[in-house]
Amino acid sequence: MITCPLQQATEMMPEATALVHGEGRLSFRELDALVSGTAGALAEQDVTVGARVPFMAPNTWESVVMLLAIIRAGAVACPISVRHPASLVGMQTACLGSRPILTEESVAQTVTGASGQSCPGVPCEDDRPATALFTSGTTGVPKIAMLSLKNHLASAEASNHHNGLAAGDRWLLSIPLYHVGGLAIIYRCFRASAALVLARGDLPVVIETCGVTHLSLVPTQLKRLLATLPIPSNLQGLRSILLGGAPIPAALMADAKARGLPVFPTYGMTETSSQVATVLPGGCWPESGASILPCNEVQVGPDGEIRVRGDNVFLGYLEDGNLRKITDACGWFSTGDLGEIDDRGFLRVHGRRDKLIISGGENIYPEEIEAALMGMDDVEQARVLAIEDDEFGQRPVAYVRTQSGELKPDVLVAALEQILPRFKIPVAFRDWEMQTETRIA
Repeated sequence: MITCPLQQATEMMPEATALVHGEGRLSFRELDALVSGTAGALAEQDVTVGARVPFMAPNTWESVVMLLAIIRAGAVACPISVRHPASLVGMQTACLGSRPILTEESVAQTVTGASGQSCPGVPCEDDRPATALFTSGTTGVPKIAMLSLKNHLASAEASNHHNGLAAGDRWLLSIPLYHVGGLAIIYRCFRASAALVLARGDLPVVIETCGVTHLSLVPTQLKRLLATLPIPSNLQGLRSILLGGAPIPAALMADAKARGLPVFPTYGMTETSSQVATVLPGGCWPESGASILPCNEVQVGPDGEIRVRGDNVFLGYLEDGNLRKITDACGWFSTGDLGEIDDRGFLRVHGRRDKLIISGGENIYPEEIEAALMGMDDVEQARVLAIEDDEFGQRPVAYVRTQSGELKPDVLVAALEQILPRFKIPVAFRDWEMQTETRIA
């Protein structure tokens, strides 16, 4: 059986701060009582063991309580993006084959009104689903990844070992709860008896006023943070920034280093409960590669595909109401990513196998071009795809969103020519919203 990390932290440090939010703070004892009360309220609403419970999941303290309460009641927590239109939310709940969705309002009402029945918790078997997360990968086809509490905790323990997270530290919930990176922060904190911080506003101010020691960011978030900081940075209390979720520009890493920020590029995915490998302190991304976390084993097949095995690897995908296991007979999960492991055992990730562009016999990894574009001052987002070409078979095309709102292909090409070979430079640049197109001869 798996022990609930919140209950464990409550037994060890009942009065320590568990959660910091806009209205104040909750101790582990107070948070644990709220979770038990909400789990009891869910039982009164006929939430049964194994039921899949979808709920709108903004980054609020009530959503955190609801997530934990659903799992404590023995059900499966299914956090849904608050940004999705109603039609997509309806499709997702239909795919789950589940109960009606809990709205943001009903989540808050259930949590704040849960002062009656208390649920002691349903024992957590190793292979019982605890969360269901939507992940589309690069194909755009929605998949529902089912993860157990064991998966989340294995990842959390390995991450904490790498990051040195301990009691008294504080990790800002800067990633959405419906993303595996957001869930991972919760489990890391409670496994280490550290505090979870939920705060909105100017990020440097939040970091300083709330005493944040750890962050998880995607490159766009880091880029915006760096734009507000002096050289060197004044965020001296910040000890670790995990950076992932998208291609990482070399220029961004150089900028972060100049400001003295402890940024650690990391590779992972929903199916591995977040982290697989993370750059060690002093490492240079991507040249140095990433250290493989102890919760998993990693190998690269003859075709260059990365495979992962370990307690953090998910249970499988939910399809037509049934769990379909994806791992092979030996427990290996084929990630769909291409990479290599050097003679030190460090992992280098090249890109998605299904995004690889073969142009005139040359391999082009779109992620490399995307990272180069994202390193430019005016570029906010970039995505590179293949188009068919009679002469070369395939050529890259870039979709770009700029801060200025202007798309200047000549400027982008001139900058890319300084860092990429000619065959990797996109033959066309299209507006992110696909409204304009300019072709480069």
